[in-house]
This record gives sequence, structure tokens and C-alpha cells, in this order.
Amino acid sequence: MSARVRVLLVDDSDTFRASAGRFLSRQACCELVGTASSGEEALARVGSIHPDLVLLDVAMPGLNGLEVARRLKQSGDPARVVMVTIHDDADYRIAAHEAGADGFIVKTDFTLQVISLLRDLVHAEGGQ
Repeated sequence: MSARVRVLLVDDSDTFRASAGRFLSRQACCELVGTASSGEEALARVGSIHPDLVLLDVAMPGLNGLEVARRLKQSGDPARVVMVTIHDDADYRIAAHEAGADGFIVKTDFTLQVISLLRDLVHAEGGQ
């Protein structure tokens, strides 16, 4: 991982992608290297841009975020995967963990939680 965390943002909501993308673009510790609006697009983008972190919506039509996380982790891709969802309940957290996700962020707390997450990733890289 570089000094700036390279982030791929995946969400089927144009509104969330736009607002979260603007927020991430203003953070010194991260570089928004791409966005995707579906699970299929996310898998293709990961293979071409090699992000450090994939922020991945849980519930999307077609290939959902949990299946994308499973496939990324099974492929041996080194990107960290953090699930992002409006559903803050134990079932979603358990499903995310079982899919191999490295973290879980509730959309209502996105700006608070993602900053801490990004700092932790930058700090972890600096300590290696």
C-alpha cells in the first residue's frame, strides 16, 4: 500500500457514489482511483486499477457486494474490502465477515468511520 490509500468506491446509488466520492477526493490520505455502479463492474475495475481498498455496497442488483467480496478474497487479490450499507444489524455484519470483508461501515456514519479506517490503513503501511 502507498502513502495514500488507493480507493475504489462501489455503490449502485448515483447519489451516494457522488457524495462519498466528493468526500473521499478531499481526503489527503486517500486517492479515489475509480467508481463502479455494479458488482460486475467492480470486479472488472479491480483487475485494471488495483486499488488498496474497495468500499463495497452490500445490496446491489445482480452481483451483490457480498459475492464480490467473496470472489475478490478467493482470487487472492490483495485489496482490502470494506462493506458499506444502510443496514446496521448483526446479520449483515456476520454475512460480511463470512464473505471475507475486512471491515463494515454504516452509510449514516460513513464520513466518521471511513476517515478512521483510512488513517489505520496508512498507519499500518507506515509501520511495515
